[in-house]
Amino acid sequence: MKANPSALAGEQQLALFLENCAHAVAMLDRELRYVHVTKGWRDLYRLGDRELVGLRHDELVAVPPSWIEQYQSCLNGAEVFIEDDHLPGDGEPRFVRRSLRPWRDIDGEIGGVIIEKVPITEEKRALKA
Repeated sequence: MKANPSALAGEQQLALFLENCAHAVAMLDRELRYVHVTKGWRDLYRLGDRELVGLRHDELVAVPPSWIEQYQSCLNGAEVFIEDDHLPGDGEPRFVRRSLRPWRDIDGEIGGVIIEKVPITEEKRALKA
C-alpha cells in the first residue's frame, strides 16, 4: 500500500520533494553553506549522492567574484536575475538563467539565498541557427 503524501511528516515530504524535483534549486545559508538541494541541482553539477548540507557552495564549484557580489546583494534583500554561461566541470559550455532570492527565517530575518538555475542551452543554440 502506498503512503498518503499528506500523512507524511513535514521532513519526509520535504525529502521526497527534493529527491524528485527536476529543477535545479539550492537553499544556502548566510555563509553560503548548503541547507537543501534538489535532485535537479545535483544533476546539473553532477554531484551524485554526495552529502552537501553544511558545505560551502565555493567548495564544490568555482565561484567568480561577480557571483559573490550577486549573493551579497541577495543577502541584503535584492532579487537577482541573470543569464550566463555555466561550466559544470566537464568543459562543455552550458547556459542557464539564474535567479537568486533571499529566504527569511521565522522571525522575518534573511536567512540566506535560494538559487534556481534553468538550463537554456538549447534556446541559445536555436537562436544561433
